[in-house]
Amino acid sequence: MVWFGKKNPKDLAAAGGLTPSALVNEEAHFDGLKNEASVAELSFPPRTPILHVEPVPVGQTIIGPDAEFKGSITSKGVCRVVGRMEGDVTAIEVILDLGSSMGGNIQANTAQVQGSLTGNITADSVSLLADAHVTGDILYGSISMERGAHVIGNLKPQNR
Repeated sequence: MVWFGKKNPKDLAAAGGLTPSALVNEEAHFDGLKNEASVAELSFPPRTPILHVEPVPVGQTIIGPDAEFKGSITSKGVCRVVGRMEGDVTAIEVILDLGSSMGGNIQANTAQVQGSLTGNITADSVSLLADAHVTGDILYGSISMERGAHVIGNLKPQNR
């Protein structure tokens, strides 16, 4: 065990976070009479790198690409479905990404669909992107549809 500076008071653990895995070069020495050590250089074995994980923005719920979720979600933020979901979603914004599928109803201020939805949408603003497939009714304040979007159901404007 290597100690910084002076004496090891009452055989306490190594100071400075040193562990027995620390390597000391040949210039280090220990004076047993004074119970002191001097260290010229320390080196530690390499650590396993920490994998980088993308942070999830605050207020965002994500059903990931490999996930299957059954149940309802209520959120005061954004709910993004990238995988598969069975259940209703109520949120400020709901996004169904490309390749996603959902069986359930959406209620939101803003709904953006690029995946597959079997259920109804009630939203102030609805965007159906080119790969959207919706089987259900859409109650909207405003709506946009890209060429290639498919809807099997009724489109109804909200009463203002």
